[in-house]
Amino acid sequence: MPTIKELKEDLQFNTELIELLEVMKNTAIFQFRAMQSRKERFDKFFKAVEGFFPVIGGHGSGNPLMAPASSKEAIIMVTSDEGFMGSLNSQVINMASQREAFKEAELIIVGERGARYLKEMNWRFTPFKGAADTKARRALAANLTGYVIDGVKKGKFGRVLVLYPKPISFLLQRVEAIEMLPIAAGQQAGTQELIMESPVDGIIDYLAEELTGQRLVDILEDSKIAEFAARAIHLENSSRELEEKKKKIRLQYFRAHHEMIDKSTRELFAAQITIRKS
Repeated sequence: MPTIKELKEDLQFNTELIELLEVMKNTAIFQFRAMQSRKERFDKFFKAVEGFFPVIGGHGSGNPLMAPASSKEAIIMVTSDEGFMGSLNSQVINMASQREAFKEAELIIVGERGARYLKEMNWRFTPFKGAADTKARRALAANLTGYVIDGVKKGKFGRVLVLYPKPISFLLQRVEAIEMLPIAAGQQAGTQELIMESPVDGIIDYLAEELTGQRLVDILEDSKIAEFAARAIHLENSSRELEEKKKKIRLQYFRAHHEMIDKSTRELFAAQITIRKS
């Protein structure tokens, strides 16, 4: 049975910890809302670039970015290095590992915590460090783009899949899988003769690189937004658990305090009776 002093210390510790979690939760909520509001959307860019490839049609059949020579997959897994993100990281890696082509795939992991997990599982992989701010995310997206496009061109792999946590809403994050490469030509409307002022392969390479790079920027930003939301929810749940624990400790403290007062009162009363009798 804890002493009154121990219960009082536990009560004080829980109160301070709840206050700290509240600050961390509010910070995560602020970061979520701030990043979500300033996130740039490039829908028009994607539509314009993606609309080019159906026009190219058969002209791109010799380019590995549209018609890869290898059927091997490269799987990019985006994980977080922040605290309270173990569950979301596990979901990303578990979803990747359930793919039929996983054992033969080229594994690429973003984030040091994810890399440690893969290392513990003795899986071969290529690591990339995570990125905390906008500038670092753009640099990371450029590095990933260069790596996968080079890999496709050299025939190391032909398909590139990205798995990452996507914020469906503040309360819901879901692991999404997006195929980045090869670039789908789609269906060409009618047959038309094209006049090319530049080599078609050069145009495909440039646009595929721009499209892949911008998609990866979007994915990394969505992952960060999902991270803030997941952290806020985790902190809220932890805070509730601590509040419940605090209530129990408070009840124990007041019960022990009253028992001590009652005991002191009984001892004082017994001492007074003894004195009167004597």
